[in-house]
Amino acid sequence: MNRPQLILDAGGVLVTNLTPAYWQELADAAFLTYEEIRTAYRADIRGRLWTGELTEGEFWDWLQARCPGVEIRLAKELLNQHLSPLPGYHCLPRWSELADIHILSNHRAEWLLPLLEDAKPYLRSITISSDAGMSKPDEGIFALANTQVIQEAPIMFVDDSGNNLEAAGRLGWKTLLADSGGAWIQHVNAWLEKEKTDMNDIVLKDAAIKDPDLLGLIDKLDTYLYEIYPPEEVFVVDLDDPDLAAIHFVVAYADGSPVGCGAIKEIDEASTELKRFYVDPAYRNRGIAGRILRYLEGKAAEKQYTYIRLETGDPQFEAIQFYKKNGYYAIAPYGEYVDCPSSVCFEKKLG
Repeated sequence: MNRPQLILDAGGVLVTNLTPAYWQELADAAFLTYEEIRTAYRADIRGRLWTGELTEGEFWDWLQARCPGVEIRLAKELLNQHLSPLPGYHCLPRWSELADIHILSNHRAEWLLPLLEDAKPYLRSITISSDAGMSKPDEGIFALANTQVIQEAPIMFVDDSGNNLEAAGRLGWKTLLADSGGAWIQHVNAWLEKEKTDMNDIVLKDAAIKDPDLLGLIDKLDTYLYEIYPPEEVFVVDLDDPDLAAIHFVVAYADGSPVGCGAIKEIDEASTELKRFYVDPAYRNRGIAGRILRYLEGKAAEKQYTYIRLETGDPQFEAIQFYKKNGYYAIAPYGEYVDCPSSVCFEKKLG
């Protein structure tokens, strides 16, 4: 059972932002207006500073040129004064008991890492824009952070900028906007407690081919597939086929209700295929898909298959990422998928 994955921004979430207080003090010291220095910063260096294209030394050179009346020593002291822990920082020890914690921040590693030093025992990964060479909301930095999380686990991302939530949502992460008053902390507390309870309530049961709960889930799956693919590119399983004896179905239950399903169906003596894999959207990002997948992989190993294969499609980006995260590698289309333009096929060697 996978622990929840909690991905946190740093500025405005765990530590104070430099804007506006730091820039206001610099402007006052240089006898400039706040808007003058911020406009110059945005036009000259903002993007390059956070992506690391601009070195820290070049930042201080720029600041000296823009604010000739400000000593760099003073500017550095002010920066350190305006980077301090927020209440969320002090929640990390407790949250780490319930979740894996990851940092995803637009920041300078030189400035942020010293602040996180005491928190490192509670962190699973740290992704900082100046090291990554890209910054939020660039989807590339989200993809990079996504390689650090357990994909089949429930995932929450907290950021103080709404502009950064959309890219996270496209990865299937639950998102939360951090408010300046800190009310977001209680939302994280409630989510972690709920996930702790929910994971204990998930039950997997083997299902007969005509099990009513299974059929209801398959109907939902087919409805979804026909919405995103043309009919000729939807590959269903004929449940009336007398040769289906070798198929093995499982249904996942949460609070007694059927919420997910999957199956393995023999291809040949060495290989089996993952089929009819589905989790109700209302129950996604809670680790259910991962539990179904591992259960079916275990059944495949018990039956002494060497490989497990599957087919999905380009429109199902989240599914593709999920399978890659779980050790599946792309292969050429096989069997009935050879001539299907949208088919993307994967394989995993068991054992």
